[in-house]
Amino acid sequence: MPTSSPAARPASIASCQRPACSPDRRPPSKDFKEFIRLTGMSHVRTSAYYPQANGKLERWHKTLKGECIRLQVPRSREDARRLVGEFVIYYNTVRLYSAIGYVTPQARLEGRHTHILAERDRKLAEARQRRQQQRQAEHDRRQCQPTVTDRPAIDFAAVRAAVSLAAVLDLVVDRVEPVLEDGSLRALEALGREAAELLALVLERDQDLLAEGAGAGLELGVLGCQSDVHARASCR
Repeated sequence: MPTSSPAARPASIASCQRPACSPDRRPPSKDFKEFIRLTGMSHVRTSAYYPQANGKLERWHKTLKGECIRLQVPRSREDARRLVGEFVIYYNTVRLYSAIGYVTPQARLEGRHTHILAERDRKLAEARQRRQQQRQAEHDRRQCQPTVTDRPAIDFAAVRAAVSLAAVLDLVVDRVEPVLEDGSLRALEALGREAAELLALVLERDQDLLAEGAGAGLELGVLGCQSDVHARASCR
């Protein structure tokens, strides 16, 4: 087993700056243990020819099959190697990994995950503050609007004096007679719409006129029927 002193190592090992890992069952070297400790990894041994003992690797195989092999369907061995190589790069540098806080494995290995998570928290705090300010501004805007009690009361007597159902009916009757003599259905429809708007204007001012408005609507209905009969007779 190699020692921690560079002078005591063989020339081949001393010239190599990367940590070496033997695939046999011998105890790991001190350098490998130090590398595992510094990178935050763990060294777990599995049984040979027993895939159930290495669940992490099998989970990687499931991800590789589900997101790469079965979706893109390689047609040759070279095509499969190319697809797997591209997916490994995507998996390590682009894909966010949920088990390590939704960062890429490369960012986690390089120690940039703390900066990324802090930046996310800062953006979330800013967005939360903006939403709170918008809600407060909307609340203040609604508070500044006049309420029902702040608005002046409607003088229904003045409204009734200015516009009454009797005046509306007189106007409609005066205008119905020439329309009936002319026999124009379009003019009659326009007159009916105008009368309905005037009636709605009066009825929405005072709820006490609903009964009178019902009678006025009945009269308008009778006039409409008479105009329809007159128009059909003129057409014949």
